Amino acid sequence: IPLNRIKVSTRLRATDQDKVTDIAESVEGIGLLHPITVSQHDEWFHLLSGMHRLESFRQLGRETIPANIKESDPLIEELIEVEENLVSSRLSAIDEARFIVRWEEILTALGRRAKQGDNRWIRSGLTNEELAKNRGMSKRSYQYTKSIANLHPEVQDILNETEFANSKMDMVTLAKEKDEVQLEVAFLPSTGETSTFKR
Repeated sequence: IPLNRIKVSTRLRATDQDKVTDIAESVEGIGLLHPITVSQHDEWFHLLSGMHRLESFRQLGRETIPANIKESDPLIEELIEVEENLVSSRLSAIDEARFIVRWEEILTALGRRAKQGDNRWIRSGLTNEELAKNRGMSKRSYQYTKSIANLHPEVQDILNETEFANSKMDMVTLAKEKDEVQLEVAFLPSTGETSTFKR
């Protein structure tokens, strides 16, 4: 399949460049012993396994790679869509929080989240620290951002139509309040009775 039609979702560990180079040398000598595995959705292929093999083919400048094609997986499709939305610079703090929560739910359903009881020797998936790093945040900032999803759903909808939805720390503070307080605060900006969110 063509390399330029393969999409890669969040993976469990960073790519090891030495391993990529070793595989590339092996491919040049004896070819690829084990094809990568992908699922197909329209003209795109979503990588399920074989990241190092894929990167070795890119390193070699190849345009195609042998692949086993599985049936499309709706969770993988949604994961890729959510990840594409998360890299958008147009997201409000509220939308970013919603996407992060859904992203984590999908990763958990796919078995890509670390489980309670994992340690540094036995790891079943991504830790919270790795999830934060993947989003380009510190662990604390990641947790703050995610907490915005605790806003009452109606409050999310009301504020997401305003400029206040872009103020991450205001949204974090409001998410800590009871639902009735959140709702009252959310309605205030629309009345014109207050000039700033904090006031």
